[in-house]
Amino acid sequence: MDVRKLREDFPLLSKGIIYLDSAATSLKPRQVVEAMREYYEDYTENVHRGLSRLARRATEEYEGAREQVAKLIGARPEDLAFTPGTTASINMVAQGLSWKEGDVVVATLMEHHSNLLPWMRLGELRGVRLKLVGIDEEGRLDLRSLEEALGPRTRLLAISHASNVTGVVNDVRRAARAAHDAGALVLVDGAQSVPHMPVDVEALGADFVAFSAHKMLGPTGIGALYVSERARAELAPGWLGGGIVREVSVDGYRLLDFPYSMEPGTPNIAGAIGFGAAARYLRGIGMESVLEHERSMVRLALRELEGIEGLRILGPRSGDRLGIFSLELKGLGPDELAARLDEEFGIVVRSGYHCAQPLHERLGSRGTARASLYLYNTEEEVRALADALRRISRELRGSIALI
Repeated sequence: MDVRKLREDFPLLSKGIIYLDSAATSLKPRQVVEAMREYYEDYTENVHRGLSRLARRATEEYEGAREQVAKLIGARPEDLAFTPGTTASINMVAQGLSWKEGDVVVATLMEHHSNLLPWMRLGELRGVRLKLVGIDEEGRLDLRSLEEALGPRTRLLAISHASNVTGVVNDVRRAARAAHDAGALVLVDGAQSVPHMPVDVEALGADFVAFSAHKMLGPTGIGALYVSERARAELAPGWLGGGIVREVSVDGYRLLDFPYSMEPGTPNIAGAIGFGAAARYLRGIGMESVLEHERSMVRLALRELEGIEGLRILGPRSGDRLGIFSLELKGLGPDELAARLDEEFGIVVRSGYHCAQPLHERLGSRGTARASLYLYNTEEEVRALADALRRISRELRGSIALI
């Protein structure tokens, strides 16, 4: 992968910014923006059912995008529904499955709030119990405890493939086998994994996989929900409307098959086309190459950041992890640290709990500044982050000494 050449596709990188916030949202290459511009300028129309040349092309491009995204995760187009994003996809599963009082959802303490709050609400509305599985001091999931948490009342296992705080990659395949053995369905939050590593949904054994375009070079406001064939009959659409029906009469209605039954109303056509362009771009590079580059950046970052006085990195120093580094610098709050990195060094990071407050609290943190890497980041940028943190640390230590 020629990172230098690839960076030319991202206009923001020519403006003197070091962008280390891809876990929040990635940059968008020209090819994605151009695909969306072309739809708006050259063939704007609604999709499906229209007979005009514009409508036919819009439909072809929209369904072609579905095919591109499905191929990226080893799925078929008919397995994939477009949604507004990961959060919407998870909520669609929460609303669309049938629940009984006393059903159990097993999740982990490392989940993003979007993979916690929908299950908490089910407890309020349906009497569903949420059981959380713990993690160790480095943020790794205790798989044995997860397997023990599964039981005859477990309806669903909801698990992140990769943590957006520590970068830990979970053994979803093993977890899914255990959940299926217990008779449960499996939902995987793939928001952080699908953009950064090869993902084969069938090999994972997942029933549902939710992910977002904007974290993988695509536009905001569009995502996808993969649903396995075995789970499809158990999922009902959460809301109804035009575009998803075979037939409507005063006596009732018949819906289209999945995925069209999950896409009522006019969809985000331009967003889907941009999503497809992003998937095509990633497939052109190859997800193995994306992961190999990121792993090399992770090794470098861990070496460079190690030993900076007062710096703490949440998560493991070794093992299967992605390029996400949630940082604490003694004597400086996360918001102040993020602001200084931006204002003094031109380095863009994120600060706060990153929608994972229970995980932070388990690791003894009241918030972090998070630097996250992607395919367009370079060794020089990683070293620039480490140099900036060293300078800030020295200044802080000098101030403390004076006091």
